[in-house]
Amino acid sequence: MLAVLNGHIHTATVLLESDADASLSDKDGHTPMSCACQYGHLAAAKLLSSYGASRHFDLSFGSQKTHETAEALAKFHGHLTLAAWLRDSCKWTTPLHHIAVISTSRTLALLRAGASINAKDQEGDLTPLALACELHAKGEAPNGTPAALVLKAAQPWSPETHSLFPAAARAYAVQMMLIGHSKSARLPADLWMHIIMPYLVSRDSKRRCG
Repeated sequence: MLAVLNGHIHTATVLLESDADASLSDKDGHTPMSCACQYGHLAAAKLLSSYGASRHFDLSFGSQKTHETAEALAKFHGHLTLAAWLRDSCKWTTPLHHIAVISTSRTLALLRAGASINAKDQEGDLTPLALACELHAKGEAPNGTPAALVLKAAQPWSPETHSLFPAAARAYAVQMMLIGHSKSARLPADLWMHIIMPYLVSRDSKRRCG
């Protein structure tokens, strides 16, 4: 909370990466996110949101208690840009939705851990992949950026995209490669690797035992 109040984004990032509770409140119900909304710290709000910080607060002002939302609190204090971002991102369901904010290394870790590039709350909501496509259309997804990683992860399996697949899918791909290279496969290695493997392996693939 102190890091957010003072705009120390790097410090807040280090704390969150070390499993600090993004929604922990003080005795009056104030949280890091409520402080970000009250003081208009947009970057801090985006960072906290990427770590799942709650956007609902039960605040105490002396003997009075009130329930507030992040968007309403930002509006009340005149931080309209922050309020607009909170409104636009209110249906985001995963850290991967925050590809304009999170680091490339965190994006890679999320993809490898199985984060869905097609996550959404309801039909019609934007997915991480859709957001990446929007950034690409604006010229804001150069190689090495989180958006570029998401776009690459959406491509069929290949040796180049293998590292972006979840652990279970990577294990399954290794299993299929071993089969393809076995003597019993009787298929050219290039055919197996570049034609058959992309059809066999998806982000939902799991290794089969036995």
